[in-house]
Amino acid sequence: MGRKLIGEMNQAIEQLGIEGSCVYGDGPIFHVLLGKGACANQDGTLASGSADTLTLRQANAPDVKAALHLGMLKRGVDLMSGHAGILSTAHTEDDLALTVEAFRQTLKEMLEARLL
Repeated sequence: MGRKLIGEMNQAIEQLGIEGSCVYGDGPIFHVLLGKGACANQDGTLASGSADTLTLRQANAPDVKAALHLGMLKRGVDLMSGHAGILSTAHTEDDLALTVEAFRQTLKEMLEARLL
């Protein structure tokens, strides 16, 4: 389910034309990098060489991180540290759909605010 979620979140990024951004992870843990030049492989892993260690440690810019975290929260999804998430065995297909739609709407809101 984690790979499915990552794939659908990356589709949202692509459909909205947000370059240099991706969701990546393995299994139930995922991370969101927006505007950092990173890209993910089709399996949801981070593409080799698309982000250095410092970029990964710093994650998103503070204003982007805050907007992503608050946008997702107001849509019922809590991202850890404002840029990562974990799925559990309790999450359902409906939870995945809610998360993807919350992500899409949050990204649209961030684009309108010119944060991306």
